[in-house]
Amino acid sequence: MNPVEKVPLANVISIIIVMILAIAIPVMTFIILRKKLNGKTKSFFVGCGVFLVFALILEQVFKLPFYLNEACLNFFNKNLLISSLFGALLAGLFEEFGRFTAFKTILKKELNDDFQSFMYGAGHAGMEIIAILFVSMVSNLYYSILINSGNINTLLSNSGGATAHAILLIKSQLINTKFYVFYLSIFERLFAFISHISFSVIVWFACKNKKDWFYLPIAIFLHTGLDFVSVILSSMRYPVWLIELFILLISVLNAIFAYFTWKSKHSKPRVMEVEEA
Repeated sequence: MNPVEKVPLANVISIIIVMILAIAIPVMTFIILRKKLNGKTKSFFVGCGVFLVFALILEQVFKLPFYLNEACLNFFNKNLLISSLFGALLAGLFEEFGRFTAFKTILKKELNDDFQSFMYGAGHAGMEIIAILFVSMVSNLYYSILINSGNINTLLSNSGGATAHAILLIKSQLINTKFYVFYLSIFERLFAFISHISFSVIVWFACKNKKDWFYLPIAIFLHTGLDFVSVILSSMRYPVWLIELFILLISVLNAIFAYFTWKSKHSKPRVMEVEEA
């Protein structure tokens, strides 16, 4: 196989490193919050489960009829702003109502311990990193191995039409993408991580105090805005680093709002349990 048609070694190494980090970040966050804030394992895994159920299952099932309808699909393809807003709004609605539902049911007894909002947020964000970044890197590594071993041609010969076109596109991207772009994907997920914990804190207080119900629509609005801006900037083909800079800025603003929400609504510091001698 022509060396020019191979995925550069630097790219393969970057993919493997990012794949490892995609697992390490949620695990390390879990360990730190467990030790520093006495975060409960239950809160973390409820966050993981809510993302799986509300974002990866319910949201996708709800979208399906729209994207299977040819008229709707053509409309979305011709109206980027509307299709981007539609997708972003659904993400905001499903994920924030998922948080709200979890806090009002499974984690209802934990509402007196505000620190569990961080643990839940880490689980929610951690599962997103695994579902999006880890899975995509596994796919990239798989195709990189196929390309560099020459077996991609066999796969192409057994595929046709749209599938073959998609494989060729993946091949081109893996070969021509600069190695550092893969690392930027880690930063993007970290910025999203910050926002997810922020949204969790905001919705937490919407559940804790009935008079603060308005924090729920605020979280939906902030979540929708983050996703909408991300999609629009990506479609405009700005440099990746510039897009990530905007996402960082929005994530910081989300964190600032969550900080002031916490500062004004957080109960007095709890008394940590002292182990018996």
